[in-house]
Amino acid sequence: MIFTACADLHLTESTPTNRKDDYLKTQLRKFEFILKMTRKKSTDNLLCIAGDLFDKPKASYEFLSILISLIKKYKTKIYYIPGQHDLRYHNPDIHNIPIKVLESARCLHRLTGVPKKINSVSFLGSGWNDSNQILYTEKGTTVYVTHTMVINNKLLFPGQSDYTTAKQIIKDYENDFIITGDNHKEHIVKYNGRFNINCGCMLRNKKDMVNHQPYLWVINTDKKKVKRLKIPIQPPEEVFDFGKIELEEQRKKNKIEMDALILSIKDNSQKPNFIKIMEKVLKNNKPNKNVVQIINNFIEEELNA
Repeated sequence: MIFTACADLHLTESTPTNRKDDYLKTQLRKFEFILKMTRKKSTDNLLCIAGDLFDKPKASYEFLSILISLIKKYKTKIYYIPGQHDLRYHNPDIHNIPIKVLESARCLHRLTGVPKKINSVSFLGSGWNDSNQILYTEKGTTVYVTHTMVINNKLLFPGQSDYTTAKQIIKDYENDFIITGDNHKEHIVKYNGRFNINCGCMLRNKKDMVNHQPYLWVINTDKKKVKRLKIPIQPPEEVFDFGKIELEEQRKKNKIEMDALILSIKDNSQKPNFIKIMEKVLKNNKPNKNVVQIINNFIEEELNA
């Protein structure tokens, strides 16, 4: 059997502030690529989504209608588990949220701890904050789909604590293929003949993801092989507003400096160095001639005081 997998699509009708393209069209183009490749590569036209199909637990009727039409167009069988972004207030109850609408339209099928057998392969799943549920054991090839933070040894940021490693999750669950979402950085780890495939995210919605390459994973359960397909993306300069990104960076930097200034003023033991502050203003903001003259006069008076 061959099926495809992805995670963290974060579909939304909102456009991130640092994007300048038609973000909705970009998302739909990528989602359609996933459906098209699934129909082409999967023996059963089967796609597994390891959580966070949506970025927020709300969507307009028009948006849902477009998604339903695309899924029905390609006749894709989508098996999924919910991520925290799919859920309202992170509550595991899926009523009155977009994924429930797609379920009711028979476009999504939720995986649980009870195995769902498709051909000779058993599929199980647990959504976000659902990892303590009992997973029933099953003979033969098994696929476990879950939305939990799994990393490949290296921490994503200093002090990270709420995670498990790829090798550990393979040890903890006796499944042939463990498909994970939540960690937006993709990886594949093979240990004792079994796999953890962390799919990574589909979209580039933050400045630190400018060079991120999203993938669709193709899993062959008979041959125990995994391949990845590049999801087409546009060059960063065509979709990112680098002017806004630079401005935002400068604002953050100014805020940090202002916070440090306020702290230094509160601390009587450390008086603020106004000359250095003024020199920084001149260097970073490049004010007009009148302002420059006022600042230079202030610095001269301070030095002569």
